[in-house]
Amino acid sequence: MFDIWESLVALRQPCLMRAPSDAAIGGDRVVSSSMFRSVDELLWEDIERATLESGLPPIRAEVLYTGDKWLTTSALQKCIRRGHVDLAERYARSGVQIDADHTFRRLAIIALEDVGLGDLKLIAATLAVLGDKRRRQRLGEERLAVYLATQMSGAVKSRLACEMLSLVEYDPNSKTLAKPLYDLDEESLCGIVRTNEFGSSKQLISLWLLHGTGRLRSRKLRAIAGAGQGGLLRLLTMQGAPLIFHYIVRMGLSRCRDSLAIPYVLLGRYADANPLSPTIAERIPKPEMIGPYPSFAYDMHTRSGRFALQQAEASWKAQLSAAGIRSCGNLIFALEGGCLDRRLSGACSEAIREKAIGLEIFGREVSIADHCLANVVQISNINKFRRRAAVSA
Repeated sequence: MFDIWESLVALRQPCLMRAPSDAAIGGDRVVSSSMFRSVDELLWEDIERATLESGLPPIRAEVLYTGDKWLTTSALQKCIRRGHVDLAERYARSGVQIDADHTFRRLAIIALEDVGLGDLKLIAATLAVLGDKRRRQRLGEERLAVYLATQMSGAVKSRLACEMLSLVEYDPNSKTLAKPLYDLDEESLCGIVRTNEFGSSKQLISLWLLHGTGRLRSRKLRAIAGAGQGGLLRLLTMQGAPLIFHYIVRMGLSRCRDSLAIPYVLLGRYADANPLSPTIAERIPKPEMIGPYPSFAYDMHTRSGRFALQQAEASWKAQLSAAGIRSCGNLIFALEGGCLDRRLSGACSEAIREKAIGLEIFGREVSIADHCLANVVQISNINKFRRRAAVSA
């Protein structure tokens, strides 16, 4: 069994695993900025020590392994998911040389999206690093990025936060569920979040609307102002959430400006209820390389990957239609892009994962086994389209 709190124990600061004291809460019922600065400093001291002790050189005088920013960060993220430590180091180094700020923001997104409850300290440390460019440069940005990338590669992983957002973004009933919620005030939305079933679409929609969908846009929800991050932080205080979750939500929203931070309001409750969780190890094959990148880097978020996907989708049209597939891109992601070498499991999280996969691929809730997806198309066939796209790019 995996201990969700274990990584934080190493910091020897029990306050991170407890609700903030009254002295740390301001008049607005939000943790004070001075407390967040103290956590920042604690995390920086730990990451500086660990990076220096790792023996990694500040920089390696090598030519770039790769030159495309988007393919490089795509490869970085998927190598981290799959536990390909050596390749993650390669693309972290290349990423910093191409665009250091973009790479550190992507590392923070990866931590929120893919590491999750597998290493709470690592998420927090990556957010702390994102917030101080000068300190990154003093320590050595290439060395620091490599350290974070290799640590994430070796971590137990959880995509629960991302899967929870999918329950809103791909549920065909989201718009209907949201209609009576738009005009509710902060107190009413907080009440729904606290009393509804964990991971229900209504709970997640209410949580997103509590923050507001003006800046953190949703495909399914109308843009409204909401209470901002203050509303989420007050809800965390109301719930008695551990300090580390206040920090992750606050810094995830202010530094990453990404909706992936929103479900962490709920994950504090999950961690308290499930401190010990089983894990599932997956057999991850050696990647096939297309030029300087692994084949799976050519995904729907890269130009050449989109072109390859369009060609593959046209070739597989009859098979996809017969299987009821709504999104070929999401099918490829489920079979390949979202693979994790070792992930947290548990009855509740597995149910959310299965529901999210069904909604993403089929547009509806279905009972689905991972091995059944592979029968729809031969995933290896897409690489011939990727090779053509790579040559023509």
